[in-house]
Amino acid sequence: MAKRSYGQFCGLAHALDLVGDRWTLLVVRELLLGPRRYTELLADLPGIGTNLLAERLRSLEAAGLVERDGAGIRAPYRLTDRGEGLREVAYALTRFGLGQRPEVPDDAEFRPRWAVLGLAALVERGRRPERPEAYQFVVGDVPVRVLAGPDGVRVEEGEVAEPAVRYACDPLTFARLGAGRLDRAEAVAAGLLAVDGDPAAVARLEGLLRPR
Repeated sequence: MAKRSYGQFCGLAHALDLVGDRWTLLVVRELLLGPRRYTELLADLPGIGTNLLAERLRSLEAAGLVERDGAGIRAPYRLTDRGEGLREVAYALTRFGLGQRPEVPDDAEFRPRWAVLGLAALVERGRRPERPEAYQFVVGDVPVRVLAGPDGVRVEEGEVAEPAVRYACDPLTFARLGAGRLDRAEAVAAGLLAVDGDPAAVARLEGLLRPR
């Protein structure tokens, strides 16, 4: 099937020609977190269907945004350098989406590893940390570390040996906190969120995150 186009000479229209189809940016979201095999993408994109996932990957490959990381049909997919240019786009759209304070129903689909992208999106761009410090989030069974240093803030999956602050909660609680549907103090009082760390360090961490 020929790919549809807006047929407009406009940068935004061209970008939408490339990544504006349904599910495309969610495939990109998964690859922003690292190379993924086809079966992993299918598992973490509930509802997409195997034929549509294959079509979206072919389109992204044809656009030069995605490539195979190695040879063979089992080789994982990864973003190309051009595809990495979608990172800030994804962050901006994530902030926009969270800023609408979306409802988070009890049956909402939320993968704990999406917390990496959510936290990275919320980090205030251009804000320098007061001091080098490492913070730990544990969302379900997935550890996420926020590393503050002289060059800025990095968010990635992984553990911290001695975090200045440690947050631990289930995935839905994290999603509700991120969407502004649950206050941190309320979550702690309800036993949904555990926060360990000096209050000053907690304030420094929260100062790195973009207010909504």
